[in-house]
Amino acid sequence: MNRGMRVWTGDPRFWGPGPASGMALSIGVFDGLHRGHQELLSGLASQAAALADLPVGVVTFDVHPRAVLAPDRAPKTLMPVPRRLEVLESMSVDQVGVLPFAEVRHLSPDEFVHRVVVNGFKARLVIVGHDFRYGVGRAGNVTSLRESGERNGFVVEARELLRAGTDPISSSMIRFRIAQGDVAAAADLLGRPHELAAPHGTDRSGRSESGTVTADLDFDPAMAVPPPGAYAVRTVIGTGIHPGLCLVGYRRGPDGQPTPARVHFVDRQPRIRPRDIVTLRFVERVRGPVSGPESSSWALVREGDILRARRLLR
Repeated sequence: MNRGMRVWTGDPRFWGPGPASGMALSIGVFDGLHRGHQELLSGLASQAAALADLPVGVVTFDVHPRAVLAPDRAPKTLMPVPRRLEVLESMSVDQVGVLPFAEVRHLSPDEFVHRVVVNGFKARLVIVGHDFRYGVGRAGNVTSLRESGERNGFVVEARELLRAGTDPISSSMIRFRIAQGDVAAAADLLGRPHELAAPHGTDRSGRSESGTVTADLDFDPAMAVPPPGAYAVRTVIGTGIHPGLCLVGYRRGPDGQPTPARVHFVDRQPRIRPRDIVTLRFVERVRGPVSGPESSSWALVREGDILRARRLLR
């Protein structure tokens, strides 16, 4: 039904009103929009179509709740909100509400349901994960949500997420894989390669000793950055996609925060303009970090790195 996704932000009291027909809704952080999320939202869309073709809505958050509640234990981000919205639109979601967690964290479960589910979206169907919690202190759960639905005219379904082996696919599982450098396994769980994007500076490109174009990038430290090593990547610049080898550095930048990375482009040599956004799609780890005397020269390509990256990207 998507005719251009509508996005609501800010205080949910000023969202909506939802469509007179009501909506089918799902609520969660949805960081990464991995295969488990995709299956849940696909089921939501199927049931919405069966219920008089209801519009499909998603409620997400501007940050992970732990980034506000326990900043020192906040998980790394798999997918920033703008990219999350792009992926949701590609999945034919009709409306998305981006909740400012710091402003809604004090809502009781009843207040949360009243402001977001009932007034914001006029939900008739709500599908969430089986361990869904909401409201101040995570006091609300699937049982209380069902009770709210009985009072307010919406049906609640709780679902187990798709499993990888014996465990449900989760964002934390994917973060662990990335932290281990296993970007291929992370891509399998995500259903797409893990992405990192950074702006290209005015003086951050050059050529390697072999003559290939290179670009240096500083990743946002809040993102899930793979550990030091060399990675086969597909690099998106504008509408072009270029194979490359990304060397993630072994040291922090001047301010102690960003992780520098250098991309060596393989085969096709792009023209990069100042301030272009460079997006890396991590395909597979080529090797781990260099040890010994070479470790101080983190951006040097070792013999065979380019050849292996080229084989992996064919």
